[in-house]
Amino acid sequence: MPEKMNLNQTRQFVALFFFLFTAFGCNSDNEVSVFEDELNYKPVEVKSSFSFSEIFNPNTIRIIDGKLYVTEAQNPDVSFHVLNTDSNTHSLIYEKGLGTRGEGPGEFLEINDIIATDSLIYIYDGNQLKMVSYDPASGELASYNDIHLRTTGRPASIYSFTNEQFIGIGLFFGSRFITMDSNGETISEFGDLIEFNQDFSRRDLALGWRSNGTVHPDEPYVYLFSVNADFIEMYDGDGNLIKRIQGAQNPEPNMEIRNEWPFNAGAVSYVNIDSNENYIYGLYSGQLWDDERLSGNIIHKYDWDLNLIDAYKLDRRFNQITVDENGNLYTFGETDEGIEFYVYELF
Repeated sequence: MPEKMNLNQTRQFVALFFFLFTAFGCNSDNEVSVFEDELNYKPVEVKSSFSFSEIFNPNTIRIIDGKLYVTEAQNPDVSFHVLNTDSNTHSLIYEKGLGTRGEGPGEFLEINDIIATDSLIYIYDGNQLKMVSYDPASGELASYNDIHLRTTGRPASIYSFTNEQFIGIGLFFGSRFITMDSNGETISEFGDLIEFNQDFSRRDLALGWRSNGTVHPDEPYVYLFSVNADFIEMYDGDGNLIKRIQGAQNPEPNMEIRNEWPFNAGAVSYVNIDSNENYIYGLYSGQLWDDERLSGNIIHKYDWDLNLIDAYKLDRRFNQITVDENGNLYTFGETDEGIEFYVYELF
């Protein structure tokens, strides 16, 4: 017959039980609740709006050191624009346009991201898989020494990382993200493409697990936010999974093949991601692709440990966001009069 626990052993057992409950049980509840309708959303309305005759078809936006960079799609004369921001007055002032369309050095076909480093800014052309340096101090765009990427897929976004490396997040046939050296050579591939349909090819799985993301400003951590599932992951620089948050209603991609391509038959999750020194901001949809396409009006604000800090509901839907260090959110949309840029204050 087993011996009875004494009082001290009982206390130790109870303490262990509550530790495990707190570490695992409560954490699981919090993770699921991120994606629940019961979240107390703070309604946010546009603080100010602007239109610029120089900008016709914006594609990607990024705030770097107080300037808003706006990439232009299919404009033969200008590839990206630089705007000055004032976070106190929530204003935007057009500064200049740079770059030309083409396939030569320093020319662009489709800019997908603007990458900040300690000194230079890199303009990433996903169509040509290359990065072109821009010096914000001199205002000069390099016309030579393009960095050509050698990868197994196509990054959608690129971030400066530790030890003169870059992180690429996007579509890869065997991983979720990659590390590259300063010459664009792939060093490592990390993150499993979890099989959610045994009939899907590796290409289809990669498209299903398409993610947006960001990196920690000071520590070697990478964050992935799935487009097609309520699925968030945090990795360290060696590719070890640190944390995963998975929703109960949309835990993995709900894809089906249409015209030989995988198509999201379920709800869209994270449309776009940006971050500043303190927080990660996720533009979330929660709606069916057939209803709202790739757009969202919900903002999830996380700390760097992926704890949900706040949830906001914008007064309209967008597909791109960028956030400055003061928590002002910038975005754009199409109106009857043309393209309009908006500034929101996330209090």
